[in-house]
Amino acid sequence: MIAGEEDLQRERKGYFHAFSRIGEVVCFPGAPTPIMPFLAQLEADGRAVLGVLYPDSYWTPLPPDFMEIPYPTMCFLIDSYDGIQERARFARLFDMVAVFHPGHDKIYQKAGLKNCFVLPHAVEAEIFPHQPAQARKFDIGWVGRLDGPFYQTRRRLVRRLEAEFVTNEIDRNYNQQELIEIYGQSKIIVNISRDDYLEDANLRCFEGLASGGLLMTCLPTELDGCGLKDQVHFVGFQEENQLIKLVRQYLEDEESRLKIATQGHTTCQEAHTYVHRAKVVWEKFVAFDLAQRPARNQAGISQLFSHYMHHRRYRLASGMQKSMIKTSIRHLGLMAKEWIRVGYRELKYHFT
Repeated sequence: MIAGEEDLQRERKGYFHAFSRIGEVVCFPGAPTPIMPFLAQLEADGRAVLGVLYPDSYWTPLPPDFMEIPYPTMCFLIDSYDGIQERARFARLFDMVAVFHPGHDKIYQKAGLKNCFVLPHAVEAEIFPHQPAQARKFDIGWVGRLDGPFYQTRRRLVRRLEAEFVTNEIDRNYNQQELIEIYGQSKIIVNISRDDYLEDANLRCFEGLASGGLLMTCLPTELDGCGLKDQVHFVGFQEENQLIKLVRQYLEDEESRLKIATQGHTTCQEAHTYVHRAKVVWEKFVAFDLAQRPARNQAGISQLFSHYMHHRRYRLASGMQKSMIKTSIRHLGLMAKEWIRVGYRELKYHFT
């Protein structure tokens, strides 16, 4: 797994723990260190390498010799709805691509990624103790940011919930252990995703299901594509007044609330943990035939260059420029475009 210690948060941490339960997982710290000597040492130590995973690491860029790796490679695209064209271009560096949103496999396959598959969000269900109904003192449990331009719907709805029901303190950040405690003390867990992707079956959905509270989330929802059904495993809503009405209804109807919450919790435990997802990834690595891998080409070089620019690893990107120009004069256009983008980004950061 190409990921530094600082990357092992949220989904990446869950997968690291899950892979560790199936077999051995070793983290490589990424650029500027070459990975080939590291892989060779693993083999010399008798530790067979199944494949190399890049889990959409935020802090850790790919190693400079990534395209020399003689094992199957895979990347995660966690927010696969955001910047699809750019993500698809980057993902061409890999043999296999896992997208976290149902239906996005078709989108990325049309972009030329034939070995793309859906790997929905999941949860470390074992870290969520199942609390009895009498221990749940909050009507509504909410954890999530309320700032930023993408969360206007969220701010409006959560403020109204806060005004009309008993909630936890919503205007603060919670770490994972605090989230577990808040959800465990809540009768209903509400999920409202970002304005431009309200259907998102995000990590919070599965954490809500794992907590044993009743999950309420926006309709339409990607949970349908995960085998989870409205009024069976969770309760969906389409607009503000309907949400308020449903909250009141299920707070009064404890029997129905507990029935749906229990069904959601059970299904989450049985089919939507990181261990379930990690087994899928493991099987993909085992089944992959390296003969399927196309020859490394000029496009791969340009994609790696863009990747370094995106991660602000300008020295690594600069070190690639001479060989890129020798390979194709057309790379000059890409390099100019990337440096212009960097200049704009840095100016915007310092003057806004």
